[in-house]
Amino acid sequence: MQWPQVWGLCKQMLSEQMTRQDFIRDIGPLRAVDGGNSALLLAPNPYVRTRVKQQFLTPIIECARKLSFGGDIRIQVEEDIQSPARAVTQADKRELAYGRLDEGQTFERFVVGECNQQGVEAASAMMAGLLKLSGSPCRQYNPLVFHGGVGFGKTHLLQAIGSRLAKSGLVGVGYETACRFKKNLVSKIRSGGKDVDHLLTKLSSLKVLLLDDISMLAGAPKCQAETLYLFDALLGSGAQIVVTCNAPPSQLKDVDVRLLDRLSAGLEVPIREHCLEVRAGILMQEAAERGRPLDDQTALRMASSKTYGNPTTGRTLTGWMNRLCADSTLKGQPITWQEASEILCARSARSAAVSPEQIQQVVADYFCISPGGLVGKKRSRSVAAPRHLAMYLCKTLTACSYPEIGEKFGGRNHTTVLYACRKMETLLEEGGTMSNDANRITAQLLG
Repeated sequence: MQWPQVWGLCKQMLSEQMTRQDFIRDIGPLRAVDGGNSALLLAPNPYVRTRVKQQFLTPIIECARKLSFGGDIRIQVEEDIQSPARAVTQADKRELAYGRLDEGQTFERFVVGECNQQGVEAASAMMAGLLKLSGSPCRQYNPLVFHGGVGFGKTHLLQAIGSRLAKSGLVGVGYETACRFKKNLVSKIRSGGKDVDHLLTKLSSLKVLLLDDISMLAGAPKCQAETLYLFDALLGSGAQIVVTCNAPPSQLKDVDVRLLDRLSAGLEVPIREHCLEVRAGILMQEAAERGRPLDDQTALRMASSKTYGNPTTGRTLTGWMNRLCADSTLKGQPITWQEASEILCARSARSAAVSPEQIQQVVADYFCISPGGLVGKKRSRSVAAPRHLAMYLCKTLTACSYPEIGEKFGGRNHTTVLYACRKMETLLEEGGTMSNDANRITAQLLG
């Protein structure tokens, strides 16, 4: 028998050994052709090719041997460049390249200092290599991993890379948050998996994938497995991968060791807590953009003061300037240190008066659930979302640490609180209902 005929019989055997979903997704689209010295299977896209080679090639070979096709059979899996399923529309590419990039998060607005200089240099070297080599990444920077705490500028740096590459004319630059990627993937898997390949084919066709906060995939083995196949498909096709996470890959919990191995094969760059130089620079930049210039001395005093909250994150500093600029505009006066200290002191006093118990009560009342349910073990969406918001508000409005917040919520682990805060930050940045809820509750708490 010729290989195409043998493959038809192999498919019948494999259909009895595999789940229907795996067979439809991975085996059904394969096309058998005679490869001369080897049997050749053509996959419709790099993603399916990678998954078949890693997960299903051994059972395929075993089936072929049982059909007496030869004890030394060699089966190769390659991408079918003529497959219509391989095509990715220009609309798909535009959505990935530009649809989720924030125009305000560029290198021009990224304040550079000792805390993030290494990250900027690594990003610049990576981009120079891509553009010089016509889209071929330097192995030293692939994958490129930025890791650091909340609010240290990782997302801004990642988006700035996307904007710079897109403006340079490089085709196939895609930005996605791991939280949104996970949500879309889970939704498509639960609906039968029909659209999973379309989503992952779009991503695997990219020249550059920018994936924000990969630590959000922790505890989701199916999503991690699909991400692993996606990474291998991208790396195999010579694409560049850039990711961010809240800790070095070796310290991430509940993440597949194979995925961590792929991340560790490139360059890991720490993005540290904002130094005084960067904090002052952010304050001056935010003030200037609002038409309320801030002098160097006032900016430095504000940046070095910890009396009025934690000034180490960009979001905190932006919040300060929103309040100060609004008050300065209403009074028609420039921002001075005396004016700033009075406003921030009043805000700090209100924040200091807020306790975790108050936050739990207000959030519970707002969502019409009991405070006991908020700290209980139920994981339904109607309870989990308010719980995550309450944890986030405890972190932003009180001086409690992650472990202390965990104790207030039924003795939960600090990593659970960290996950909740990261998830809420992503949702609040996207806007929508949860953002409105958070603003109303915060206003009620601070009076």
